[in-house]
Amino acid sequence: MRTVILAGGEGTRLRPLTCDIPKPMARLCGKPILEYLFDGLLRAGINSAALTLGYLPQVIEEAYRGGYGDMAPEFIREEEPLGTAGSVRNALGDSRESAFVLSGDALCNYDFAEILRSHKASGASVTIVALRVDDPREYGLLRTDSAGFVKGFIEKPGWSQAVGGLANTGIYVLEPDALERIPLGRQYDFAKDLFPLLLREGKAIHCHAAPGYWCDVGDISTLLHASRDMLDSEQMFLQDGQDGIFGTRPMGNYTIKPPVYFGENVHIDEGAVLGPYTVFEDGASVGAGAKVRRSILMPGAVIEANSRVTGSLLCHDALVRRGASLFEGSVLGAGAVAGEDSSVEPGVRIWPGQRVEVGYTVRENLQYGGARREIFGDFGLDAGGRLTPRFCAALGTAMASVPECRRAGIAHDGSPRAKSLARALSGGLQYGGASVWDFGESFPAQAEYCAAFSGRSFSVFVRGNTLLAAGEGALPLPRGVERAIEAALERAQEHPAQDDQIRDTADMSNIRAAYRQELRRQTGSVTGSELTGKNRSDVPEGAPLPLAGLSVGVEGTNPLPREILRETLQDLGCDIFGGRLTLRLNASGGRVGAWTRETGQQPFEKLLALCCLNEFRHGHSLALPSDAPLFLDTLARQNGCTLMRYLHSPSDGSDAAARKAAQSTPWTRDGLFLAVRLLAIMSNRGMSLAELLAELPTVHVRQSFAHGNPSRLAELSGKTDLEPLDAPEGFLLRKGLGRLLILPGKGGRRLRILAEAESMETAAELAAEAEAFLAIGN
Repeated sequence: MRTVILAGGEGTRLRPLTCDIPKPMARLCGKPILEYLFDGLLRAGINSAALTLGYLPQVIEEAYRGGYGDMAPEFIREEEPLGTAGSVRNALGDSRESAFVLSGDALCNYDFAEILRSHKASGASVTIVALRVDDPREYGLLRTDSAGFVKGFIEKPGWSQAVGGLANTGIYVLEPDALERIPLGRQYDFAKDLFPLLLREGKAIHCHAAPGYWCDVGDISTLLHASRDMLDSEQMFLQDGQDGIFGTRPMGNYTIKPPVYFGENVHIDEGAVLGPYTVFEDGASVGAGAKVRRSILMPGAVIEANSRVTGSLLCHDALVRRGASLFEGSVLGAGAVAGEDSSVEPGVRIWPGQRVEVGYTVRENLQYGGARREIFGDFGLDAGGRLTPRFCAALGTAMASVPECRRAGIAHDGSPRAKSLARALSGGLQYGGASVWDFGESFPAQAEYCAAFSGRSFSVFVRGNTLLAAGEGALPLPRGVERAIEAALERAQEHPAQDDQIRDTADMSNIRAAYRQELRRQTGSVTGSELTGKNRSDVPEGAPLPLAGLSVGVEGTNPLPREILRETLQDLGCDIFGGRLTLRLNASGGRVGAWTRETGQQPFEKLLALCCLNEFRHGHSLALPSDAPLFLDTLARQNGCTLMRYLHSPSDGSDAAARKAAQSTPWTRDGLFLAVRLLAIMSNRGMSLAELLAELPTVHVRQSFAHGNPSRLAELSGKTDLEPLDAPEGFLLRKGLGRLLILPGKGGRRLRILAEAESMETAAELAAEAEAFLAIGN
């Protein structure tokens, strides 16, 4: 009799475990599944077997080239898939012997000698070893008569047909008269092709319901389930266990909840909690305070301190960083890394060599490109929903390693969460040797002014679960600085400063008073204004106040900037209760709109244009962000001035001059400053908002968003009638008198579309044309 083990399985449902090993080489409690089959054969007195190999054949060949104990395997490579029966026929060649066929990816502890005796006693051409299962819907079922002979087959039935529950295990004994019916050199299966043929020909097929354990290790869940079964002593796979602890127990002070298996050279640190139903293969390591249960750690896998791993599989040399969490059914592939404080959600698989970034939560399988993220997004720093004090401390230390971040300013929105995160971030910056000034409770526009006023080269505002970072002059961070921070965070290497270089955080909350003073000065700094910029307490009794006679209301969802502006306007002489003009601040204080009965709602861009036009008329050039209204360039040229533009994410120093110039005009990016300047212009010229707006060209701006591939933007001009123009950032197009600026977000896929035209309808049509093009293929 020849023994054939079908060992060519690719195991696609077991990936990423099987990315670098064939399915029969998956380990369970100290050795591959294949070796449990070898052990069973040796116990039955069988010491030779032909292994049919398909996927990664060299792995099995190299492992058993010198044999396994007294077992001498023969390797048969298949150049193309031949099916189960075709593979056996290929391995046997012209042999006229009986065949004992085993599936190399099924775990069992059957008595193979008893199976062979049962087959011989039956006198059948074929014996199929069967197992009664609770849920037979995932198996091929056998219909048998009272004598145990097969009458028919049902492949993966529904419950209505799942009667009897005898599942085909893929273990067969075949006589030569059955084997000769298998065609040579083509794909042919036992269950689908050979056995139905034999039944039609009247050949006897015997069913042997073997006692013992059998499990088809077809996917990750069954692999984990099989390991738990093996740790139950009644299955008799593991010997010499004591109180549910199998293998070589490591030294140390930690907690075990049996059953647990330990391989050789396993290291466990103090305070770790292990089990139940957990397997630690050779060289696995668990850090202090970590908790691991119902999981498998393959050789060399490492779990660092205070991590949580539940119901998971860690492939060889996988690494779980400090504080990370892996949940039920998750898999970390060979050499993959779950970063510090990261989270791998239930059922998610991380492919070999991939990296989950610090603090990131993975909710989908990660196969290509890694979960290394660009953490700077369009709405601030993105921590994947896990912005924690631990993450902020690590981020602060990473920031401190970047030269541009070593003079830092920190502010927050005053909420308890933001305060705690700001303290952690500040601590990390200090630990890395940075000089940190704390501006305290604030709002983003005020915090940016404080950072610029105090000469901080880097600042972070903590708002709820978001971090807003800025660079020199409180302008957007250059891309090079962002990349340097991301790289330092990814390395997750702490580089603490020397003790004499770690300085306390300086309380600079008093600088916020300078913001209010500068806000009042906006009345006196308006070009051509005769206003003093003084408030009510600074002028002699009876003297006019700078904004006397104006009736202004202030609205806004954030009470801090709203009340600062109200108080300032009242001090400057405004009637803040009449409200013939209403100013509406956004939550950050960075933008303001205005409303009157004559004009309706006017956006920030129109108010900015009014203040810019006032500067241009007096010969002053300006610097604005790249997304400022395009018609301002025309206004500047008409008045003999220059409008420079700085970028939101410069990759070089091409906008250095614009950035330097922009630092002297904070009103261009601060809604409160802009509001006071606008009111000063109205007061100085004795004009209403409607009269000022009439001096602007008739231009309407429409903003929308789309998702698409930025690399396709160049196709717009070729496939539409839009003409491309040069732009410092984004993609600029022209159609007639209309202009279209498309700015990709930091993540690439989110596109901001700014359309300008003589009417809102034309602007909307321009934007819709771009949106329709970008939607194709998304």
